[in-house]
Amino acid sequence: MRGRILLTGIILSVFTFCKEKEKNLKKEEVIPVTITIPQKRDILKEIIFTAEIEGNPDIYVYPEIPGYFLKYTVKEGEKVEKDGIIAYIERKIPGMEYNPIPVKSPISGYVSELLRKNGEFVTQSKPIARVARYDELFAVLSLPGKYAGKLEEGEKVKVMLNEKELEGVLKWISKTLDPFTKTLKVKVLFKNPGGIYPGMLCEVKIPVEKKKSVTSLEKDAILGDIVKYVFVKNGERVNKKIVETGIENDKYVEILSGLKEQDTIILRGNRILKEGMKIEVKEE
Repeated sequence: MRGRILLTGIILSVFTFCKEKEKNLKKEEVIPVTITIPQKRDILKEIIFTAEIEGNPDIYVYPEIPGYFLKYTVKEGEKVEKDGIIAYIERKIPGMEYNPIPVKSPISGYVSELLRKNGEFVTQSKPIARVARYDELFAVLSLPGKYAGKLEEGEKVKVMLNEKELEGVLKWISKTLDPFTKTLKVKVLFKNPGGIYPGMLCEVKIPVEKKKSVTSLEKDAILGDIVKYVFVKNGERVNKKIVETGIENDKYVEILSGLKEQDTIILRGNRILKEGMKIEVKEE
């Protein structure tokens, strides 16, 4: 009798344990989330392009008369003043003697390139050197032709180099596309903080499209690759809604259709949600 009672107790304990386990398994998971709402915003779309740096101005220096290159008086990277002597050439005419003829820089700047060798014959169309100013520089780049007409001279842009982000301005935009590459050449002017020289490469963040006061959401609220969708709060649960998107940047996405102004959108925690799941809204 005593053994039967003990066995019954064990069976009841096992049964109770199984019931509790089954109850816990059936307990619905509640996903903690944060929320947002569609808002009117100005959205600026920017794209990063690679550019080559040029001096401002960056010019070639030519001799005034033909002759044979004799020697340089400066080194690459050396500063030169306007009308400062860069090199000498000499004329060689049998029976006649000439003093070396100086080649002068037309601007103040730095010698960026020396182009000739001793004894080389040069003419007025053959440059001796390049001289550039370094206090202000150009970032020169070519954009896809589809951006023609979308840019304005005077727009502010960002120049990125050596882990620095510098303020720049669109100083010049070509009025025609390159006939072979179908690209648009532009020049961005920026101040040199030091340590930047012509010939170096940099990145330029160009504003290629702007829209004012458009309905938008934070980019993290948008899910999907080809078909875009969001999760909308419906009481304590969520519903999946497909949306049509427009212009976007690294923070916000324009919403063209699919949402109402009063919709509450899941912002954080949305990546693990499924249709109809239960949620709990948390403060950020």
